[in-house]
Amino acid sequence: MEGSYSQIIYDNIFNVYLYELKIMAIINGVFKNIALLISGTAVAQLINFCFIPLITRLYGPESYGMMGSLMAFINIMIPIASLSFPIAIVLPKSDKTAIYIAYLSICIGLVGAGVLLIVIGGLEYLDGSFSQYPEWYILLLPFIMTFLPLQQSGQQWLIRKKQFKEIAKVSVSQALIMNGLKVIGGGILPTQIMIIYTTGAGVIFQCLQFFYRSYKKGLGIPLSKIKKNYFIRVARGYYDFPLYRTPQVLINALSQNLPIFLLGYYFDSKIVGFYVLAQTLLTAPVTLLSTSISNVYYPTIAEKFTQKKPIYNFLRKTIWGLFIVSLFIYLPCILLSGIVFKIIFGGGWITSSIFFQWMAIYCIFWLSARPAMDTIPPLKIQNYFLLYEVISFLLRILSLMLGYYLYKDAIICIIMFSSTNAVTYAVLIVYILFQAKVNDRKYT
Repeated sequence: MEGSYSQIIYDNIFNVYLYELKIMAIINGVFKNIALLISGTAVAQLINFCFIPLITRLYGPESYGMMGSLMAFINIMIPIASLSFPIAIVLPKSDKTAIYIAYLSICIGLVGAGVLLIVIGGLEYLDGSFSQYPEWYILLLPFIMTFLPLQQSGQQWLIRKKQFKEIAKVSVSQALIMNGLKVIGGGILPTQIMIIYTTGAGVIFQCLQFFYRSYKKGLGIPLSKIKKNYFIRVARGYYDFPLYRTPQVLINALSQNLPIFLLGYYFDSKIVGFYVLAQTLLTAPVTLLSTSISNVYYPTIAEKFTQKKPIYNFLRKTIWGLFIVSLFIYLPCILLSGIVFKIIFGGGWITSSIFFQWMAIYCIFWLSARPAMDTIPPLKIQNYFLLYEVISFLLRILSLMLGYYLYKDAIICIIMFSSTNAVTYAVLIVYILFQAKVNDRKYT
């Protein structure tokens, strides 16, 4: 009897050891993938940083503000272009379904670009809604929109296939080409039209790169084998993405880019340029960490849901880890931004440094909230998240409007906007953690 107890103990120890080895292998794999993405994104951000002083001196705040407006329009078009279907590419068990989702996204993008062109023409004819922008600027938008689903579908397919090295390669090459075009173009003719067209060319090149690399990794199906009925089945199976995710992402994009449009409306392109420079520098760490970690943790969290495993502790530790990292990143930036801006960008960009200091506060919470956002689709609470986005969007609009109508000061507008953002992201984190704990009770 004593020997059998000993054998049971040894067997249990051995099983625990094997389990720990498996866990370590999974963790090592996850962190290896994160490291690949972060290294690629880090190099891309370093390239962007090196070019920014040249670009700001070549073009000035007004042209920089016009470029920022273009990127704001593109960010708003991203969820519209494919109705957020590409986000679902990582979820199906079969590659066939994922491929159909990708091609459905591309078809929607083509139709959406045509609709956008008609809408722009109609609004311009009726009331001149886009009179503040040149015609060549506005017509560029539907053209770029046709390419956006290629980027989204290609990137999500590479994530599905765990081809993180390919994503890193695209990040680096796109940063080199886009910034190189801006500097070369600015050296020849430093005008608004030059920075706009070189920026648009860089975005299109990135879209084509992602799709080409994903096509080489299996994202392809002969046209003769495409079945229309399967498109309908896929669209119905993932209806919650266009129904809930698209409005949520769209509202989020509108709220994030809202200051660009309102500052341009209330003030001028120069103020927009100050804001865009601060935003570009601040979102670099967010892009570096949150996108890379999200690309790895989103499929990991989705897998935990599929296997019916608890997620609360995993999510909580990830959020706390990112919060601590973001403090180390942004606190020195807040303290030193005034001196750094004057040395690197010149005295003409001091207002941008003040924007930077206040916007850094909400970026701490924005970065920390990214894992919570990635947990929303598996939790199937996108309808509640949509309500949250609507409320937070209205609060952000209100904060900017109050800042202008009460004080007529761009800096006050940014202070009120940043404070509102910080509070709304903190509320989101608490709510998603609560929902994760509720979900875990099903498996305990």
